[in-house]
Amino acid sequence: YYWISDGDKDTVLVLQNFYSAFYPTLDTSTRGTVAIYDQNGGLLIEKSFKLAHSGAVKLRVSALLEDLPSASEATFGTLEVKLAIPREVITTIQESRSFYFWDRFYIGYTNKLGQTCFVHGVDKTNIYREGRADPVDWYKKPKDHQWAPETPVDIADYHKYDVILINRTSETAATTLTLLDVEDRSLSWQVEIPPKGVRRFELDQHKTASLN
Repeated sequence: YYWISDGDKDTVLVLQNFYSAFYPTLDTSTRGTVAIYDQNGGLLIEKSFKLAHSGAVKLRVSALLEDLPSASEATFGTLEVKLAIPREVITTIQESRSFYFWDRFYIGYTNKLGQTCFVHGVDKTNIYREGRADPVDWYKKPKDHQWAPETPVDIADYHKYDVILINRTSETAATTLTLLDVEDRSLSWQVEIPPKGVRRFELDQHKTASLN
């Protein structure tokens, strides 16, 4: 998921032990990790945490970045959360042919005033298999396909409008952002997003002044 920590905005993770809801009578205490990557998909730091049965932890990206061994200029990037399957849960499901857990948690973005906007994470990147360290990509190797979602926006309603694009595949993705006005005039920007990387387009009325 996208993270930002630039002195003005920060990213908050509130992580719950969802295994406890499925197995309330088992000991579902477990451990987890948060891996923080820069905008090019390079690992900055990985931190572990404990999660009690029916417990939760609250983590701020700014606090996690304070433990970097050296100073970093990264102010945004991507992050990945992993929760280990509790031992008693593994024992319970080991006779099953296959079992898949998918945690769609909430990630929050907050400002200096403490106003937080929570976003429901619904996308996936990696599949981790018990007993194997390396993940499997959720997304298959990209083919010659294009994805072109459209979003209506009135730039006059915003001081600044950010468009965040994450590449969740394992290959570099050529990406174009195009703005069209009601008279079909356009502006466009082209970038390449590295694997597991992210790019941010910052738009405002000045940059889009040539459009209606």
